[in-house]
Amino acid sequence: MHGGKESGLLRGSRRRQTEHHVSVPANNAVEYVPSPADYPTFPPPPPSDILQTPEEYWAKVSARKFAAPRGVFEDSSLYALYRLYEFVILDKVFDYRNALEAFWRQHQWIVQQIPDPKDDNPARISCFGRHIYFSPDFSLELGCDLTQDGSFDEVQAGLNWLSSQPHRYKILIAGNHDVLSDEAFLAKNPERPYGQTKTKEHLDWGTVLYLQDTCVTLDFSRPESQATTASLEPRKLTIFGSPWTPQYGISAFQYGPSDESHWTVRFADLNQPDIFVTHGPPKHHLDARDFHRAGCPYLAEGLARFRPRLVVFGHIHASYGREDVVLDTVQREYEKVMTGWGGWQAVGWMAVLVLWARLEWLFGVRQEKVTTFVNAAVVDGPQNGLKNNQS
Repeated sequence: MHGGKESGLLRGSRRRQTEHHVSVPANNAVEYVPSPADYPTFPPPPPSDILQTPEEYWAKVSARKFAAPRGVFEDSSLYALYRLYEFVILDKVFDYRNALEAFWRQHQWIVQQIPDPKDDNPARISCFGRHIYFSPDFSLELGCDLTQDGSFDEVQAGLNWLSSQPHRYKILIAGNHDVLSDEAFLAKNPERPYGQTKTKEHLDWGTVLYLQDTCVTLDFSRPESQATTASLEPRKLTIFGSPWTPQYGISAFQYGPSDESHWTVRFADLNQPDIFVTHGPPKHHLDARDFHRAGCPYLAEGLARFRPRLVVFGHIHASYGREDVVLDTVQREYEKVMTGWGGWQAVGWMAVLVLWARLEWLFGVRQEKVTTFVNAAVVDGPQNGLKNNQS
């Protein structure tokens, strides 16, 4: 790079420079008008050069973030790494994490997925309201956050509706609105039943199975017309359900946001569930709220150890949707950095792991188990109106 030929990677990543003047200070002498000269060539300057005038350098970085001259540069993974380098040297933690997230989302390596088994009676998943359910041919329905105020009449009406559905199994967990199910909360807030004297002991659960930090294993026998010698054994799914969310306001089933032991205790005796149903989301997975991530990092850490096939939640209505993620070591290192649990060394380790995963994929020896995350919320706003796309 110094006096010799550049590699093809660097030539392709070099910013196109159509002008050659440096950026000039604006009226207040601390803001800069970006110019082509502000966009780096490689290799980047050493830390000592950046730290000689950190305020001036940061003003330049800030200006070019929002006002890149047209035609000056084309973004690339190499330039994204350059930005990470600048943010780390300048100790701009917030921007460093944002840049890392943008780089990760745009440049995740493709891995070869384990193909789904061929089956003439597959599971098909749909979402609606505050519940998710498997279509009737698979005979399982999952639901969470059944009510708005948690009154007995609301809960019973919801149970009656669930019981009327055609699925063989209906599984329900509570949410932060379902105060009737949280005896400890009601003991501290006796006014919340709104004068009603009936408790959850008076509920008619019908055909609904309620999970509260518990598991259930369900059998799914094939119809006789579809049964073969190879499929005489019933299919089974183990499902874990939990209603808890980090403390926010005064609601049911909440724990301290810094409580590291909450999920450790609840996951201690689990034996590899296929599906997790929690009311709140794990951090970094469909949990964006305003300008921050509202999910629980300790829940995310616990789920990464199990790597289940499906994780279903709600609570953060604005981030409804679905994503497929490989919860491998690279993903876990990335989430540590984004949570603030890992620094520059973790980024370096993540880069090594990504390179290794890429090599395995190129040689066809890497197969990964994908975890599907579903935020099933489809209501939003002060009146919980139906707003989110149900498709």
